[in-house]
Amino acid sequence: MIRITDFLITMDGAVKLQEELLKQISVEYGISMTEAKVMSFLRNNPGKDTAAEIVRLRRMQKGNVSAAVDSLVGRGLLQREADSQDRRKVHLHPTKEAEPILAAIDRGWIEFTDSLFFGISEEDIILFEKIDRRIGENAHQALKRRKRQ
Repeated sequence: MIRITDFLITMDGAVKLQEELLKQISVEYGISMTEAKVMSFLRNNPGKDTAAEIVRLRRMQKGNVSAAVDSLVGRGLLQREADSQDRRKVHLHPTKEAEPILAAIDRGWIEFTDSLFFGISEEDIILFEKIDRRIGENAHQALKRRKRQ
């Protein structure tokens, strides 16, 4: 039986590695860590391009995300686009000026995944992805059941 503490420690290590890579990008491009996290999220999560999704999925404070988005827009690195069907929803898109940062994020992502999966076979990575999806689905279903109680 897996010990949940061990699983959480593993995830904590992965998060710390990602933050170290983002800190390097932050320093190199003169952006805050929060701004780097926003840019990384947008780069690595196509179709999830609103501040609300960043807050929910990255578990960041709404005010911090809002301030980072305002700063990135002000610096010409992000642009806002109103949703054509829901005026309350605003999509965020990196601009051409953000390309060097996005390229650094791509390089960091490769380093991150290469480091995490070093020495693990392609077959085991595929199995890991399957198990990870299942754990996510199980957690989602358990939360739905708890809310109905």
